[in-house]
Amino acid sequence: MTVDARRRLAVLLAKSDTAGDRDRAVALMDDNRNLRGDTLHDLRVRLYVRGRNESFRRNAIHQFQETLRRQTPSIDERLLLAELLVDDAHLGQARTILSDVNYEDPTNGQCIVRFVNLLIHLKEFAKAQRILTEFAKIEPTSVRTIAAQAALVRAEKESAAKMK
Repeated sequence: MTVDARRRLAVLLAKSDTAGDRDRAVALMDDNRNLRGDTLHDLRVRLYVRGRNESFRRNAIHQFQETLRRQTPSIDERLLLAELLVDDAHLGQARTILSDVNYEDPTNGQCIVRFVNLLIHLKEFAKAQRILTEFAKIEPTSVRTIAAQAALVRAEKESAAKMK
């Protein structure tokens, strides 16, 4: 397995939110370290994996943010940081990161959907709709487009019902 493949698999395993899968994710990152030493990319993935555990999240976020001074993170790394920030209720910081990434790469479906979901959570429905309208031009029939549109409609209805 390649270094990048181990890194991607570690992220997927960490998302499962089970201790066993997080341990497997750490083991994959240990394999990378044993093969080529510590790299900043691997460190950020390792911090993401640690941050999936609520008891380590704040420290992992802090350490992740410290790495930003050493080298500009990739889009994927910024998405990982934004995910941790959302999980730790730092929604403003996550919004800024996702907005920046969306501006830099307006065709990145993964980022667009995450940004739209955060905007929905923040009840910024008009902005979410504008972004979704543009995204639907790129992926008009994709599952993620349809799911995001459905989430927006549902949130708008729930918000309207609460206003009555």
